[in-house]
Amino acid sequence: MKKLVDPIENFEKLLQKYPDEVKNTYEFYSFFKKLPLANQRFDYVPIIELGTIFKYKKPKIFFEMRKFSKKSSVIDLITSSETDLERAIDVINKLKNQ
Repeated sequence: MKKLVDPIENFEKLLQKYPDEVKNTYEFYSFFKKLPLANQRFDYVPIIELGTIFKYKKPKIFFEMRKFSKKSSVIDLITSSETDLERAIDVINKLKNQ
């Protein structure tokens, strides 16, 4: 499970490091584009949960990234799917604490 925690921690670092400014879109785009390829061996990659948290924590970047959804199925999934924010945070925290 440690390997699944690594991308979650990287995501949290991105959230802390980059302010919610359009110029930082590429950093998040790059992260999400690499995520499924890096984690194919896991039973459950919390893409919807990460996308939901991303939408609420970085709304400017999130909405800018929607422009790329037609070019990438991963970005489309992240920008078009959503769950309850509290549920998303709970799922991420449970995965981190396993």
